[in-house]
Amino acid sequence: PPGYNLCSVSVSSEVIDYYKDREDDLDKIVRQQLGIWFPNQKNNIFEKWNLKHIYHIRNAQPSQYKFDFPANVNGGRNCNEFFDQPLPHGLFACGDFMSTATFNGALESGVNAANAVCDILEHKTSSNDT
Repeated sequence: PPGYNLCSVSVSSEVIDYYKDREDDLDKIVRQQLGIWFPNQKNNIFEKWNLKHIYHIRNAQPSQYKFDFPANVNGGRNCNEFFDQPLPHGLFACGDFMSTATFNGALESGVNAANAVCDILEHKTSSNDT
């Protein structure tokens, strides 16, 4: 409704397991983390936000393509490969399938691909300078 907002937070299964049957403690540590991420809203997060419900959704973030483990293991997948096959020089893959199946994962993989492009451009520029 007008004047209201909704915030949804995903928590790893390890944290959920650790706080099993202690949802008040889980709520507190989630609010603490949100306060770190959004320091300008910290007081509102603790004083005005209302917890509506905690849903336990198994496998809420699916594994990406053919693997049994999520792509965010060890920082996501190599942007120089696609389905474990090397890509041609200068071609990079990015998207949520390369990191976590989230908007943040898509952005993270875009940053990784952009950094790889910058590395190529820096190498090309430094090679031309010599």
